[in-house]
Amino acid sequence: GWSGPFTYAFYDTRLIRRTNWLLMDLGEDPYGLRFNYSEHLLFPDEASAKAAASANTSSKKEEEKLKAEGKLYALGQGL
Repeated sequence: GWSGPFTYAFYDTRLIRRTNWLLMDLGEDPYGLRFNYSEHLLFPDEASAKAAASANTSSKKEEEKLKAEGKLYALGQGL
């Protein structure tokens, strides 16, 4: 299959990584010390993947807006 963009991956990955950090910080069992997480959608064929990639389903504009407003936290800053 083919993989393509997932609309909420930008937000979901931050939440998952933040949860992992909080679990470590609180003395609980984290997902792992070398934990890495990403999200993608799987498509049955190349045409479907390309159609989704060219559609306006990316959160890139929202990310740029948050950066411009100073509300996008850098890696390790948390919420």
